[in-house]
Amino acid sequence: MKNKRSELIIRIVFILLSILWMIVIYSFSAEPAVESDETSGLVMAFIADLFDIADPELFALRYEVVLRKCAHATEYMILTLLLYAASYRKKGSCISNMMLPFVIAVLYACSDEYHQLFAPGRDGNLKDVFIDSAGAAFAVAVITFLRIKNLKEIKVKNTGNDYGE
Repeated sequence: MKNKRSELIIRIVFILLSILWMIVIYSFSAEPAVESDETSGLVMAFIADLFDIADPELFALRYEVVLRKCAHATEYMILTLLLYAASYRKKGSCISNMMLPFVIAVLYACSDEYHQLFAPGRDGNLKDVFIDSAGAAFAVAVITFLRIKNLKEIKVKNTGNDYGE
């Protein structure tokens, strides 16, 4: 009984973390274009300072778009991982355990881009939905890799050799 209670508490914590992360994504998307550009500029300046880049302005010109797109993918990778942890079922199949978080993340990406249509100076962009979806897909790939690795380790542990015989 205690095990089920702790599983429920963990699930609730990850549900709350997922919702909190969705709020973070929403708040970034609600920023007017001017504020969003300022935030990107601060991040670019921090990175340039961190790596002692000789020409920070040139660095920002060349890589700001890359940074923004990586941020998009990372936001949705994190969201998918949180949703996976919130919805994981031991008895569920690998595919069913991963489809729900992936679909929710992609639908949230669509709603996020729609939401940006109403932020001053911002626009919704289908390309960003694909980038967000790629971040979610990367999370699914990481989960799959870790699950396969874990299953192989369990099989080796149970059989006592590296060949699973």
